[in-house]
Amino acid sequence: MTPLQILDPVMAVVLLGIVTTLAIVFGFIWAYGKIREPPEIHTDDENGGHAA
Repeated sequence: MTPLQILDPVMAVVLLGIVTTLAIVFGFIWAYGKIREPPEIHTDDENGGHAA
């Protein structure tokens, strides 16, 4: 591998694609973790907890 190959525009596009793919994968993992958490329950209602 020659040092000038790193400066090739095709290499920049490939690296951008890899970084984008990893960002999407980690985004899905993060979102899946968020939807697996139980929802937050707020019990400080003004009308005793029951809405009419």
